[in-house]
Amino acid sequence: MQYVGTTEVIQDYDSMRTALGYEKISFAGVSYGTFAGMSYAARYPERVDRFVLDAVLPHGAPPQALVTTQTAAVNRLVQRADALCQTDPACPFYGQGNGSVLQAWETVLAQSIQAPLPALSCGPGTGCNSPVTPSDLRQAATLVLTSNPDFPLFSIGLNESLHGDASVFAYRPDRDIRETVVAPLLCSDFELDDDLKTFAGFNNLSVNSNSSDPLKIIYATNWQLLLQCTVWPFPVSPSIARVTLPTDLPLMWMTSDFDLNLPTELTTFAWQQASQSTLVIRHGDDHTSILIPPPATAAGNLARNFLRTGTMPEPSTNVNVTVIGPGGTRGPVPGAYDVPTGCSCWRYEQY
Repeated sequence: MQYVGTTEVIQDYDSMRTALGYEKISFAGVSYGTFAGMSYAARYPERVDRFVLDAVLPHGAPPQALVTTQTAAVNRLVQRADALCQTDPACPFYGQGNGSVLQAWETVLAQSIQAPLPALSCGPGTGCNSPVTPSDLRQAATLVLTSNPDFPLFSIGLNESLHGDASVFAYRPDRDIRETVVAPLLCSDFELDDDLKTFAGFNNLSVNSNSSDPLKIIYATNWQLLLQCTVWPFPVSPSIARVTLPTDLPLMWMTSDFDLNLPTELTTFAWQQASQSTLVIRHGDDHTSILIPPPATAAGNLARNFLRTGTMPEPSTNVNVTVIGPGGTRGPVPGAYDVPTGCSCWRYEQY
């Protein structure tokens, strides 16, 4: 377990390159794979050909940024659920006006604080717990909106909760299983200062995110993962993740406006350290862009073309994608109601 971090991974990458007889490699990394990809590029820049880094975990971002950006992102996604309800007749809040989903969330959360909510489908032998506490509600809402957000399920869950059944938001132990995979990766790379290993220091990561959390969701997956890293038993070098990796390599960085797993601000932070790189922004939801199926393939097509031909797209913008060239400046994240909505609702798991 001590030797499964990025330091070892990029050594393995280069061993494979040598075994295959390649002078350079091309690479498409998504999510945590972007961290390894950039680590490889920084260590072996002369061996880099065409690199696409999609939904980025950046080097040098402080732990506070990992929590604050994710807190802001989940609030944006509740707004995205609300935006979809303005146009989707199947939404239980359709026709109730802008902000109806946000109001429902605030009402359900307030009710759960007064008293835990019943979950009629849950209990012994069901795989989910009843009743639903505020902490359950906050965690489940975040998980429903993670990766490929299921906006219809989120809205249905709120409506059912208002009518006495919060089963959609009940705690399910199996949801924690995936974090057993992520935690060793993150913790073997991210050295934490001693103050974060105290309750006060850890709690401040959340307190300092309050200004980004008008809906009082509080829970952030990165916050929980960092908690697990406070008890990582092996030494970690701060040089792995805690320092930025500036580069003049012509890389392609990709992000989507409303990614919750690795919020778009993190990709922007990494791209700003890369003076000759291009930023591709997919206007929409979901985690990563290369893997998104039709009809939202415009950004992924740009990446695939670059990997095949080496031709970087020129700066441009349209309703689906914005491309910002080297030396450009990214504006604010678009408003949740300003980007067209649509729910493909393909998922790795069903809640």
